[in-house]
Amino acid sequence: MFRNEDGFTLVSLLALITIMGIAMATIAPTWRYIVIRDREEELIFRGEQYQMAISLYQKKFNALPTKLEDLFKQRCIRRLFKDPMTGRDFELIYSAAGGNVRASRLSANDQRRLAQRDMPGSSSLPIIGVVSTSKDKAIRMWKDKEFYNEWEFIAGEQDEGQTQQPGEEGSPDDTGDEGDEEMEIGG
Repeated sequence: MFRNEDGFTLVSLLALITIMGIAMATIAPTWRYIVIRDREEELIFRGEQYQMAISLYQKKFNALPTKLEDLFKQRCIRRLFKDPMTGRDFELIYSAAGGNVRASRLSANDQRRLAQRDMPGSSSLPIIGVVSTSKDKAIRMWKDKEFYNEWEFIAGEQDEGQTQQPGEEGSPDDTGDEGDEEMEIGG
């Protein structure tokens, strides 16, 4: 008599575990989506903090910083942030004579050559902004850019960005590779 009830309890427990497993499998993608959206919001917040800090530094000292640490030391930013998409430092965007250029696109020799040409007596280029190092595709578009490493946070451009959901009214249909020009560096 007790044997039949034990079997029924075991089958009920297995059915409950199966139902819970199915429910968890359907919730997991939603949870991942929520986590990524939260990181995107944090990326925008941190990038805009750097934009404002560089602008404040420029107003205070009539010059651009050459290190992010200068922003913190001069109380232009409350802390130095990491890229929330990668957990590493943001990539720096420098101001150079030919336009803005990313650190990843410059060799060490190019950085020294540009620093000497643009700012004699200086050992580094002025920082104009930051960008994420993540090459992942974003869930949303920001400033008509699809990938995180295209989301540039440049001082003085605070009011231009608009976040758009894919398929939202006003969202661009053409997502070509416009505006991703590299600066040519000559000796």
